[in-house]
Amino acid sequence: MKWLLKLVYAVNIVLALISLLAYVSPFVNPSLTWFFSFFAIGFPILLIAHIIFMVFWLVNKPKYLLLSFLTLALGFFPLKRTIGFHNNKPDNKGVNIMSYNIGHSKYFFDEDPDGRAEEFKSFIGKYNPAVVCLQERTRRHLELYDKIFDSYHLIPDDYIGTCIYSRLPVINSGNIYFDTNAHNATWADLVQGKDTFRVYSIHLSSNKVVRPGDDIKEIWERSLFILDKYNFHALKRTEQIKTILEHSSQSPYPVMLTGDFNDVPQSYLYREVCQQYDDAFLQYGKGFGKTHKTTLPILRIDYSFHSSDLPVSDFRVVKSDYSDHYPLITTLNFKNS
Repeated sequence: MKWLLKLVYAVNIVLALISLLAYVSPFVNPSLTWFFSFFAIGFPILLIAHIIFMVFWLVNKPKYLLLSFLTLALGFFPLKRTIGFHNNKPDNKGVNIMSYNIGHSKYFFDEDPDGRAEEFKSFIGKYNPAVVCLQERTRRHLELYDKIFDSYHLIPDDYIGTCIYSRLPVINSGNIYFDTNAHNATWADLVQGKDTFRVYSIHLSSNKVVRPGDDIKEIWERSLFILDKYNFHALKRTEQIKTILEHSSQSPYPVMLTGDFNDVPQSYLYREVCQQYDDAFLQYGKGFGKTHKTTLPILRIDYSFHSSDLPVSDFRVVKSDYSDHYPLITTLNFKNS
């Protein structure tokens, strides 16, 4: 029995060291090395593993649980970025901004386009968003989007993957183009009463994470592919977010950056954005905040960042089955509007 406990403790030590590497990840630019970023992806798994170890040691040898406890204590801030501890009442009086990657809704719409469009419109209407930021629109369903969002103004008028539907007056808008129609950003300056603010709908380069329902062999093969391509996409995302941050820094109004960033809270990209903007999940998030339906646990890759002077009063992730992402709802409460 002693040898088994020693073996388990050795595994515990290895996981503690890996956790330290994950803690370093936000401070290392992927252009220098992908090594630390790789461990950052697995931080939620490490978190769960340490909790399991603590329970195991509490039952078998309490003094050994100190290792995982101290490791988690050192990772207090990464833990805060992973789990939301807020329990606020929803703000039903503010202006709702929805962000939704609807890429996989194309399969939903294909079965019964008109009927499904009405169902989706009803779902959106439940949250009464004044602004809807979409990512991964598909060209073949543009007419359906027109029906769903018939009471909104569309930005842009031409086809790219990102867009903004707004019921608020638009005084300026534009697009930031990257290398594909899917990965880009759309922005708009919107007016709410006496206040004006800028919203970005963002979709950064994708790692193509594994979808649930795949068999073990396919999951393994696709996981190896993801690891092989991860640094390539991490570098692209770093360049893309640099372009967006440079653009947003020129805004004369408070800013919201929302969309599918395709990176985890333990990433260099996340830290770069948080140098300038606040993460609404940290202020109002509840639970794990998982935004992508995948075999990986607690995967949060969709965000709502905002200027500190933008009056955010609520944030939530809405569970739905229309796509492989969950929509985000960020509420703004302009006191003077």
